[in-house]
Amino acid sequence: IHQSLRARLLEAVSLRRRVLGLPDAMTDSYRLVNREGDFLSGLAVDVFGHELVVRSSSLWTELHRDDIQELLRLAFADHGEFASKIHWQRDVDALTADGFREHFGYKLQLADADSGSIDAVGGLDATAPVTIRELGVKYLIHPGSGKKTGHFVDQRENRGRLRSLVETMVASRGLTKNDQPLKVLDLFCYSGGFAMNAALCP
Repeated sequence: IHQSLRARLLEAVSLRRRVLGLPDAMTDSYRLVNREGDFLSGLAVDVFGHELVVRSSSLWTELHRDDIQELLRLAFADHGEFASKIHWQRDVDALTADGFREHFGYKLQLADADSGSIDAVGGLDATAPVTIRELGVKYLIHPGSGKKTGHFVDQRENRGRLRSLVETMVASRGLTKNDQPLKVLDLFCYSGGFAMNAALCP
């Protein structure tokens, strides 16, 4: 499994570089591994600058945790980058359904969802906030904590589309800074991504 896992992780990294051109000067946060989409069911990996968050939702990812962490570091190193910290998150419900208790001999609790951060030298370290960039917008997030991995990176394109939509509406109405501004209600404001992109429009 080590060689197969290495090949798929390297392909995932290469795909983001070749097709999406990520990371770039405007964006350093993105989904690196997208479970079944990268033929790695139960494994999601998000990149936040030089930190990675692994979200584990299958028994096989728990069994091969050390391999996954090692290979992620190697995959980044192969592209001249450095993963300074890897956070490991567990999807408690999915792992319970996948037989975690039967295999490991204990039941996962909600407190086990975040099972520790591994720093550059392999030691446990507390989660500290980091500044990330997405489409030129800066966010201060806590990787590996809160909802999902810390930031909904899979909504990047939608946040960009909203910014373009608001820019188009402003232009079509001929609005100036002296006019009543458009109002945007952000109902998905976990990290303020949609509201911030709308607010950036002139």
